[in-house]
Amino acid sequence: MDVLLGSIDVRELLSTQDIEESSPLSAPDLHLLIDRLQIRSLHIKQKVKDYILSHQAEFSQIFTSCSDSISKTEEISADLSNVVRLLSDSNIDVEIRDASREICSVRKDLKEKKELLSLVKIIVNLVERLKLVREDLKVGELINAAELLRDLKKDLLIVDGDGKEVGGGKREPVVFQLLRKEWFDCFDEFQELSIEKMKDVELRMVLTAMEVGCRSTPLWAC
Repeated sequence: MDVLLGSIDVRELLSTQDIEESSPLSAPDLHLLIDRLQIRSLHIKQKVKDYILSHQAEFSQIFTSCSDSISKTEEISADLSNVVRLLSDSNIDVEIRDASREICSVRKDLKEKKELLSLVKIIVNLVERLKLVREDLKVGELINAAELLRDLKKDLLIVDGDGKEVGGGKREPVVFQLLRKEWFDCFDEFQELSIEKMKDVELRMVLTAMEVGCRSTPLWAC
């Protein structure tokens, strides 16, 4: 592409180069200059054509990149126009505020449902364990019943002493009070069965002692 970048010296196109710059050209020189300029122009055009053909891939890539850039620019312009139109809408603030409130409300409801589900699981567990205590007392398994009552006492927040119970305060569900009452009922039944068990043991010990004593003395003494 040097032919495009270099300058053209008019004197090189004339038949003679020994002319002054201020001297007028003759008619033959003008015709000769025009012909040679046309030839030079055709030569330059051919050079440009050859250069473009030899670098067709590069020019194609340049044109493709320009086309993609124009398309992306148009897309960005359209997106910006949409954003500006949305922001200029007076209802957008209200919609955003309402959406935020709805999200907060949904999160709050979800949290409350999770807490309620956890509470239900705890209550079900306590009820099942109290049922096991009842079953153990029914069949006379006092040791198992005692262990369950001991663990339930901690979980139900029952204190020692006068039988009072402590809970989570005024907002505590009523069901925990009912569960504590059930625990006290089971505990009373456990004490009654334990006393009866002890009486039976003492009675057997007395009868055993009496039987041994009678056998060690004459029959008439018994």
